[in-house]
Amino acid sequence: MIPVVSILLCLGLPVFGLWRLSRGKMRRPWLVPAGSMLFCGTAMIQELYTVRRRLFAGDVGGIMDTIDAVLAICVVLLVMAVLLNLTFLALSYAMAAGEPPAPERPGPREALP
Repeated sequence: MIPVVSILLCLGLPVFGLWRLSRGKMRRPWLVPAGSMLFCGTAMIQELYTVRRRLFAGDVGGIMDTIDAVLAICVVLLVMAVLLNLTFLALSYAMAAGEPPAPERPGPREALP
């Protein structure tokens, strides 16, 4: 069984943090990645407990069928969580330093200096 709540919180916290950053500054931006990675680890541990439960039930064939999908889900979840958290941290610290998050290109009507 896929731990849906942990996965949603793992990926949803950085997205919520990015939304909050678009509305203004955050006081403690490091809490968002910490919570996100906590839920990422929780989701992976829940997946391992599912494999453990199947092993104790004697369902070795079921484990052999699904272990590749479990590993793929864990790797994809970890990569997505790390990328979202790094994006969030980069934007939050750039905004805290007073810099714009990304350089803007001049429009067609604006002159270059």
